[in-house]
This record gives sequence, structure tokens and C-alpha cells, in this order.
Amino acid sequence: MRATVRFKIPDGLVYLTPATVDLEIEERPDSKVFMLSPHDLPDHFWSRAGQLKTCSLDLDIDPARIEKAELHIVTWTGGAGTVKEYFKVNGIHYPVAEGDRHELIYSRLPVNPKNLKRGRNLVELLSDTEHHGIEIIYPGPALAIRVRD
Repeated sequence: MRATVRFKIPDGLVYLTPATVDLEIEERPDSKVFMLSPHDLPDHFWSRAGQLKTCSLDLDIDPARIEKAELHIVTWTGGAGTVKEYFKVNGIHYPVAEGDRHELIYSRLPVNPKNLKRGRNLVELLSDTEHHGIEIIYPGPALAIRVRD
């Protein structure tokens, strides 16, 4: 494994880390980690002019077994307009596209397992801007979940 680090100042400065070999991460014997992604992602997952967009994250385990959950998502910040809770999972707002600077933002936010449910977990996106809006970048929102065996 290697990492490439690109520095903004001074422009053009790049550092390539030395390679790490024989890297091994052992599984925890009492838990598993998996990613949950939507099966019904809209072709164009962006909202403006009050157009509500939705998708689902289907959970096939009991949420009581979840030790930790995180939302992972990349958004383009075109603005939510007057909508305060523009991105929600099961009615809970997550600040994934703050501002309107027209930039890509990667968000990794904690999710309380009590706010998840077995079966369909509804993801909603809403912006009432006339132009631009908010866009969810492919592959869409995902939940990283660690569960007890």
C-alpha cells in the first residue's frame, strides 16, 4: 500500500510514501463490518426547485446487533436554498452538503443505530434553489456497519 499526498501550497508539491508490504488486518472474532448501499439509486440523484429525490438502504439484520454505523457520502454543494434539513435518513438530518460553494465534499458521519430499522431505511434529498441545488455523487450514500456475531 502507498499513499500520494498532494499539497495545495506550494502548488505541484507531491510526496509518495514508501510502500508498505505484508500488511494484514485481522478480523475481529466477534464482529463483522459491511457496507450497505442503495439498490434503487436515482439515475440523477440531485435536487433543486423543490424536487424530492429518494432511495433506500435495506437492512436485513436487527439494528440491536449494530455496534457502530457511519454514513459515507460524496455531495456537490450547489445549495439547499431555504430547506434546513435537506438530507435525511429515516427523518434524521445529516449535514452532508453545507453551503453553496459548488464543491465536492466527502462526509463520514456517525449514525445512531437506534435510528435505523430492519428493512427499508429511507434516504431523502431536497433543495428548493431555482438553479444548481445539491447532487449526490455516484455510487451514492452508504452505511458502514459493524455488527456483533
